[in-house]
Amino acid sequence: LNLSLRKEGTEFNDSVPPGAILRQIPPAGSKVREGKTLRIVVSQGGETAFVPSLAGLPLRNAEMMLRQSQLALGSLTEAYSLRMERGMVLSQTPSSESSVPRGSLVDVITSGGTPPPGITLVPDFLRKDVAEANAWASANGVKVEIEKDPDAQFPYGVVLSQEPALDAVAGPATRLKLLISGKN
Repeated sequence: LNLSLRKEGTEFNDSVPPGAILRQIPPAGSKVREGKTLRIVVSQGGETAFVPSLAGLPLRNAEMMLRQSQLALGSLTEAYSLRMERGMVLSQTPSSESSVPRGSLVDVITSGGTPPPGITLVPDFLRKDVAEANAWASANGVKVEIEKDPDAQFPYGVVLSQEPALDAVAGPATRLKLLISGKN
């Protein structure tokens, strides 16, 4: 049509995808001379924020970080932990460094501290000898399933991964699945 475009700016708009034209001057349907320049404003999409890493922080500090990132605390649950003291953030959803719309809620699980008698949590066996995991499992009535990785760069019997993870509640039906280094 022998017209040109000049981008006058960008704006956040939740309902228009990034890169789409939000408005133009002169408006659509106007009659213009050949060679006229259309001035446009382009959508940047909805405003987003990166979720900060909250794990290991006291809940109060985590809430301040969320506010600084223009996010809010969502549901708050508590779980016992062998690694974190009471009130510290264990995990979050969505995960850190996720891009979410500004104002989104971040759900947090905080530590309730060490469990009371009668509740057994799975310890962290990563990078430890499989004998330690077997001794714990035997003492707590937990069955162990072992898979070996012959390509691992560790000496024989080092735990490379475990399921369930650290701090999971263990009971009689729990099966501890371990991947260990398989070189002799």
